[in-house]
Amino acid sequence: MVDGFRPVLTGLGVDKEQIERQVFSGDAAVAERIYRLSQEVIELRHATSSLSEIVDALRRGHARYDVPDSLQSYLQDVADHLLVVDRQVGSCGTPSTRS
Repeated sequence: MVDGFRPVLTGLGVDKEQIERQVFSGDAAVAERIYRLSQEVIELRHATSSLSEIVDALRRGHARYDVPDSLQSYLQDVADHLLVVDRQVGSCGTPSTRS
């Protein structure tokens, strides 16, 4: 699921470049497009934040619930991928919703 964010991030990057061109061309429709892109970025931030919380909770339960090392390793990998996605979303220019 986390790796499925890659195409979304690519699409956001393409949209960002197109909007930048549109801004400098003086196109009046750019304001609505900027708003829509901002909403997409916010939704992606919420999704990654929620997933991070779930993965972190599962990882914290490692010793308490005797989670196998292989699953713990997998959860660490998922957490690492979420961190990469979070950084890429952050580069889209919106404030972080994670503390």
